[in-house]
Amino acid sequence: MRTIMLLCWCYGMALSVLAQAGNSVCSKESVHIHQVFKKGGWTIPGLDGSHAVSQRVSINNPDAPNIFRTQLVPPKGETLTDLPYYILKCDQLEIKQQPFAIRNISQFDVGGRVFAYFVEGIYTNSVQPPVTYAGAVSYFLFVDSTGSGVFDLYQTDVSLPFKSGVPDWVQKLAPVRNDSQKTPHAPPVDRIGRVNEPRRLTRAQ
Repeated sequence: MRTIMLLCWCYGMALSVLAQAGNSVCSKESVHIHQVFKKGGWTIPGLDGSHAVSQRVSINNPDAPNIFRTQLVPPKGETLTDLPYYILKCDQLEIKQQPFAIRNISQFDVGGRVFAYFVEGIYTNSVQPPVTYAGAVSYFLFVDSTGSGVFDLYQTDVSLPFKSGVPDWVQKLAPVRNDSQKTPHAPPVDRIGRVNEPRRLTRAQ
């Protein structure tokens, strides 16, 4: 009888320790992951069927002159889509899909080569009309980080595009000029960037 009681007591203590350990791990604050790489590339939301509503103008970026921006709008004025948020909680990665209405897209190029899209999204309650707009606006950046034509870098909660700088390959095509140096000419492309269909999400490899 004493043996059974001792075993029960040990079992109860073990459960208590495990519970406390679990609580200590899950008491950690959630960490939002703001940059995610996908080897196969991201599809730019609202880009398919979009059209330009502005001229191609220089953004006068001191890190890389000769970067140009063109303002685009999706077909019918907006595109309803889900965009992912990545949250690390209790050492586990959670993926939350948030519906947005995409209304504005800024296309960035250097020498005619598109290297980034800056996307503006308004929170909605659904991707199926009719929808209710929450009013809050978020900004997302899709970047071709290697110059391969694949937009492999996805950034969330971006306040200003290229606040942390532009990709190295873009700087090489648009170096800072001085009196003895001219910006090399980059060959034009016959497509407005290359966007791969989404594949299974992978971390940077």
